[in-house]
Amino acid sequence: MMRTAIFLLLFIFSHLNGDEILGSKKTDILIVSTEMGKNRQERKAKLLDEQLSRYNLTSEIVFNLKKENAEETFQGRKLIILDALDGKGGVIKLLREFENILEDTKTPYIALKLNYKKYSNMEDDFAKSLFDYFSEGGKYNFAQGAALLAKKYFNADVEVKPVHVMSDTGIYHPQKGKTTFETLHEYLSALSDEEKSRPMIGIVLHKENITSDDTVIVDTAIQKLEETGITPIAFYTKVGEDDFAGKRFFQIDGKNIIDLIVSFQVMIMDQDNLQKDYEDIGLKVMHGMIYRQGTQEDWENDKQGVPMNWIPMSYTIPEHIGYTDQIIIGALDDESKKTTPIKYQLDTFMNLAINYSKLKHKQNQDKNIAIFYYNYPPGANNFGSSYMRFPESVSNILNNMQKAGYVARANLLVDPKWCASSS
Repeated sequence: MMRTAIFLLLFIFSHLNGDEILGSKKTDILIVSTEMGKNRQERKAKLLDEQLSRYNLTSEIVFNLKKENAEETFQGRKLIILDALDGKGGVIKLLREFENILEDTKTPYIALKLNYKKYSNMEDDFAKSLFDYFSEGGKYNFAQGAALLAKKYFNADVEVKPVHVMSDTGIYHPQKGKTTFETLHEYLSALSDEEKSRPMIGIVLHKENITSDDTVIVDTAIQKLEETGITPIAFYTKVGEDDFAGKRFFQIDGKNIIDLIVSFQVMIMDQDNLQKDYEDIGLKVMHGMIYRQGTQEDWENDKQGVPMNWIPMSYTIPEHIGYTDQIIIGALDDESKKTTPIKYQLDTFMNLAINYSKLKHKQNQDKNIAIFYYNYPPGANNFGSSYMRFPESVSNILNNMQKAGYVARANLLVDPKWCASSS
């Protein structure tokens, strides 16, 4: 009986091809991407797949595709999309690898992120429209691109609407206007007089958060601020641009209209120039980070919390620029590939921002200040900080604080017996 069962299974398997055995039948659309920003690219691919599924079209994304496997991988697809989070350079690299193979196999493809429209093996008008939808990205444009594909290949009776063009930089709010605004003036015009009179906090995100429909953390932060009577200015800038800090989105006549900045950006480039920009701006910049190695549960069980290879990007470079309060505030969702809040972490982070904003609007005489110092050499008989003249420094600090309006005891008695010898 056992031998009969095994024979039948072998017989069945021998009459199925490998794709069917593995459940890996080729999808209609394939996104080929570089490895950089893998989480963000996976989320974008998931969003596209959600829109395609309405028309029984399927898609998937592949990273680090080997050249020797490309021909077999491309054949039979309705569309190949070459895309890279590292932009033009990444896409050019993909074209060098695969363009000849795509042409030899006559596979329709588009290449995004270039300074021109690159496509082949399709009718011109159809290709240009597909390029526009998938190049602009976002839920709406992906939905229209999916409808266009369904109309082309299945004669689906669907309306395909015009592409929605989103500026590379701007201000975002999920519940105002068309959700994005190109200038500060345009955004402020959408606010009520009461909203414009409230304290304001800047929130920094990436355009890709919006185009991949991955704004839950930003939306939650916006809601948290508004519930406490603070008006958010959530803006996105372009990596590598001269005003990456985004001064044009929170300054009027060179003056800041926000109390501080909360940054959810990941890509931080040209840190030396950015450091100078933030010095000129003169605002506190808090840094909310995402655990990109797994879910909230994975993070809670991770003894390290932040992988060693993320230390330079997450701590070293931001601290060099002047960022503070680097806190993990979100993780990944396995199913949707979205970044999702770790509620208690994000609450703590946003409460720090809210309290700092309140502090900026308090008179100095109403503020309570604590001074911490490092007592070395240790012991009850010492009052020093690595042999520096700490008591005298505290006295100077308190004197200057009193001049600035703080209620401080400026006549601190400096007794030599509390001072460590500096000789």
